[in-house]
Amino acid sequence: MKKTNSILLIALVIQGVLALGFWLSYSSPSTPKASAPLISEQLLAANKLVITGQEDKAVLNKQGDTWTLENYGQLSVASRKMDTFLDKLKQLKIGWPVATTEAAAKRFEVDDTNSQKTLAFYNGDTLLAKLYLGTSPAYKRLHVRMDGDKNIYAVNLGQHDVSADAASWFDNTIMQFAPSPESASITWENDKLLLTKVDDIWTFKEGERSVSANEDHTNTWLNHFQSLRVKSLVLSQDEAEKITVQNPILKVSLSNNDTSVDYAFYSVNETTYIKRYGQKELYELSSYEADGIINTNKTDFTENNEVSDSEND
Repeated sequence: MKKTNSILLIALVIQGVLALGFWLSYSSPSTPKASAPLISEQLLAANKLVITGQEDKAVLNKQGDTWTLENYGQLSVASRKMDTFLDKLKQLKIGWPVATTEAAAKRFEVDDTNSQKTLAFYNGDTLLAKLYLGTSPAYKRLHVRMDGDKNIYAVNLGQHDVSADAASWFDNTIMQFAPSPESASITWENDKLLLTKVDDIWTFKEGERSVSANEDHTNTWLNHFQSLRVKSLVLSQDEAEKITVQNPILKVSLSNNDTSVDYAFYSVNETTYIKRYGQKELYELSSYEADGIINTNKTDFTENNEVSDSEND
């Protein structure tokens, strides 16, 4: 009986040693841990990112502290969007791979021949690494694989976070007039009005008299310029020239003590475009943004008002 117990004890000790060895082998430094970052600090410091989809491509270049779009008119990338994107990449963690075979890479669409998207990291023209993005195993989750690595991971990332549409990256607030204007010159095709702010009241000239403008309409209309968001850039220079060769349907000059901006609005086939004088870029506006600005006339600013106490010296 004692001999049997001794044998059982020895067997249990051996089993424990084997289990410990098995656990240590899977906890070795060569094995990816759950807290290991997917994107290294070196890649996060890259100064060029190229996102390639099945039809679109976005090329983001860092110049100093500013990211610009190489293939979208060299426009500035929206800083908040870029910061959010880089932070998402930094937060990506990997655990055990979900698969490692070539067949799985094709099935999860992270093979170099069929990936849904590719995110390439560069320093200048030197390619540092490629990340293949594929199918989604769950909401806001993607299968990914680094080029040259057979391991496939599922990470917290959505396809919308890595857009290959260059137009989705640019700063669409680029045409806003951020400061509070002190004067506004508005020119329609057959009319004109100059508004001036006097003691926080909008006025216009009627002969020699200063007349109070419709305050509600004026402020509401001017607020459109402070919140203005353009829809897209007209990339074709030929197309832009065909649009701007026409007379603007509306011209607006806004100014305060420090800033002055001249806008021109064009309408072609029920689409409204905007540009700043002195700049070559022409942008398309959504109907929502355009209607609040162009659907107005002089009477909207001047009707139902009384003569102010201010007189022209």
